Amino acid sequence: MPGTIIEKQEFKTPYPGISILNKTKKGDYQKYHIYKTPLEIIVVKFGGKKDFVVLHEAEIFNSIRFKSVNNTSTTFKDPYQKYEFECPEYFITANLEHTGKKLVQALGKNNDFYFFIESPQHDVEYIEEDAFEAKYIHTSFIKT
Repeated sequence: MPGTIIEKQEFKTPYPGISILNKTKKGDYQKYHIYKTPLEIIVVKFGGKKDFVVLHEAEIFNSIRFKSVNNTSTTFKDPYQKYEFECPEYFITANLEHTGKKLVQALGKNNDFYFFIESPQHDVEYIEEDAFEAKYIHTSFIKT
């Protein structure tokens, strides 16, 4: 944290965590809330010029809402409709909108953890070497 830590407090709700207020060398305040949820650690930073953070921190941090762990299930559907599966309603995802690995983590009944990963495997072993194709193009060009 840049600057001087003014205040540091632990809290228990909605999840256990730490609240830190600091003041930078420029005289600006920053407030951090670090939450430890069952599936991830979330850091929320609120910054502004001079005492803006001190004046408005309550409305910002009191407006934060989290999903709560429950015993219900839901059907998770891939945004591209490639697959779907049943999983607990309390889940987090990563990289669903972009190409590459996709990740779903969930916490269910009896604190059971669920983990799903989609990992594209590109098979390029069948591609021939360039020498044959280059020679064929050359021969074909000369014949025409």
